[in-house]
Amino acid sequence: MSSTTKLKTRTTRKDANEKNENKISSHSRLFLVLLTFRVSSAFHNLIHDCDETFQTIEPVHFLLCDIGLQSWELSGKYKLRSYLYVLLHAWIGLPARFLLGCGGGKEVAFYAIRVLLAILSARGDCFLVEECLKIEPKIGATVLLVLSFATGAYVSSTAMLPNSFAMMCVTRAVASSIEYANFRATRDEFGECIAKEEVKKKKKKEKVSDDEEEDGDDVVVEETLVIESRAMERACMWCVVGVLLGWPFAGVACVPIGALSMWMVSAWRTAKAIVLPAVVLFCLSTLCDTFFYGGFSNGILKTEWTSSLVNIVKYNVRGSGGSELYGTENWSFYLRNLALHFNVAFPLAFVAPIMALFSHAFQRILEAKQKKTKASSSTSKRRKVPWLALLFCALPFHVALVFFSLMPHKEERFLYIVYGPLALSTGITVAAIFDTFKTFSRVIKRAKIGQFIKSSQRAFSLLGALLGVLSLMLFIVLSASRTFALITYYGAPIEVYASLPVNPLEWLPDKRPSDDINVCVGDEWYRFPSHFHLPNEKYRIRFIKGAFNGALPMYFESAAGKGTAGAPVGLNDKNQAHVNQWFFPNASSPCDFLVETDETNDSQKYFKAEPNDYGWDVVRSLPFLDNSKSTDFLARTLYIPVYSEKHNVFTKYYLKVRTKNIASGKSLY
Repeated sequence: MSSTTKLKTRTTRKDANEKNENKISSHSRLFLVLLTFRVSSAFHNLIHDCDETFQTIEPVHFLLCDIGLQSWELSGKYKLRSYLYVLLHAWIGLPARFLLGCGGGKEVAFYAIRVLLAILSARGDCFLVEECLKIEPKIGATVLLVLSFATGAYVSSTAMLPNSFAMMCVTRAVASSIEYANFRATRDEFGECIAKEEVKKKKKKEKVSDDEEEDGDDVVVEETLVIESRAMERACMWCVVGVLLGWPFAGVACVPIGALSMWMVSAWRTAKAIVLPAVVLFCLSTLCDTFFYGGFSNGILKTEWTSSLVNIVKYNVRGSGGSELYGTENWSFYLRNLALHFNVAFPLAFVAPIMALFSHAFQRILEAKQKKTKASSSTSKRRKVPWLALLFCALPFHVALVFFSLMPHKEERFLYIVYGPLALSTGITVAAIFDTFKTFSRVIKRAKIGQFIKSSQRAFSLLGALLGVLSLMLFIVLSASRTFALITYYGAPIEVYASLPVNPLEWLPDKRPSDDINVCVGDEWYRFPSHFHLPNEKYRIRFIKGAFNGALPMYFESAAGKGTAGAPVGLNDKNQAHVNQWFFPNASSPCDFLVETDETNDSQKYFKAEPNDYGWDVVRSLPFLDNSKSTDFLARTLYIPVYSEKHNVFTKYYLKVRTKNIASGKSLY
């Protein structure tokens, strides 16, 4: 129920303006700090998951340039991926496509999309940090630190994955939930006299004193009509957006937010906040999917309505195909992954529920003691931290961790959705430790105990501060080392594909201007970044048969054909290879460029019958970490100057060009 009350405050217009300016300045500083890290990610982050390439980036490229590869989920036969999500990305890149074309313009479009994702991520994280700072400064400072430096935040923030978009939405939902918890705590503390938002203000000038007239400031009386905060409704709305527009299984992380809303607000208001945006987004998604999957092709009256949201739920409930076909991991997969990406922060986040419950119980005991002893007003007015509300806001991390750990098929991106609550959980643990230590110190100070213990209080305080600083430095160093290791060890594929010449005819004089330029790749197919990273629309990625014998992506039919509504023969949900996915080079359509490593060695294995027919020549080679031979854990997972170079084993990642005409066998040079 909404509550209203009036509060009169006497202040000068100058003070009010300074307060607003300080608030804006603080927000700007936080946002710029986070944006710096996010923009760095936009330009340097790798593409860590081939699903990002073939389920989002390539469909976006197809919508912009009519060329792209698709996975089976996007086939007109299965229709499991939302085109509303893809379309939103395509709109961002559309200006660059029209202004610069599908040559250099598509690279601009790619990074424009990433930069916008960086901005959206930074804004969401900034709101979370701000609300945490209001409720408990130590929590806010810790959340800022984790979201700025953690490798997990760096990797996930600019990925074009539905999981990353859902992560942004869950983070905003958690921030709004904390905003409401802060509202409730403030209202309870001051007798329901202060609200954060939705206020109606009437300002009346009063007679000012002579001193105030000399200062030239107007004294203002503000009458504030307090109305119940709608922050929890916004939290529910963000959950709906993350689930329906991003990743449907993000709903697992939203359950605690819904429970908190029903507890702190009401079931009716929670239901209203969920149903309306859910209906709107579901209708938009269905219209978009129906259009792109060809539902309107037979006319409005014979529309075949399509909803990727319904299809993906039906697919997983029915169990057709089974996610286990794409690999399984044991229960410790996410524990190991989170330890790598969040190092010191992860164990702190893991114990957050226990620490929050302990702090809540301890706080209640102190309150009861204060009532009995009639503590002084300065003590009784000490700001209370709503530990239970914070516990609910942090629980999405723990709920998702347990849920996805029980699933046989595990992927790193599944837990992107709870990186915001993970950072909050870390902050809760840090604040709870400091709060408990501070309370015990206060008890020791007041107690009639030995002088030795009292004199040791300062030493314990200094020790706690030292451990805090060392933990902070360790977290930053480990995070920076891990992030740099990922970029350095695995950055070769993007750079190699970017080395393809803008004018390939200078390298291949036997090709005609109308011919496609075939870039062949074998077992390294899953590291192909996207067509955005190829110089122009003349290039085609061709998969040649290697050791891998599962299903591969296939090209969309052109827009002149069925386009996104098409169902290429061979795409299937059984992870079974099909002859149509392979490219078989011949004299009239040879491999013009080849991407391989020392391990795959396709130039010798695939072309072993006549290895000299192509006369492969190296265009560029870059070092690439060989995980199977790099056995030193520290050297492989972190970048440690000198040590990593000494203990790691690197293979070469090659871009090669053929130097012979296949039909005549003559050299091209």
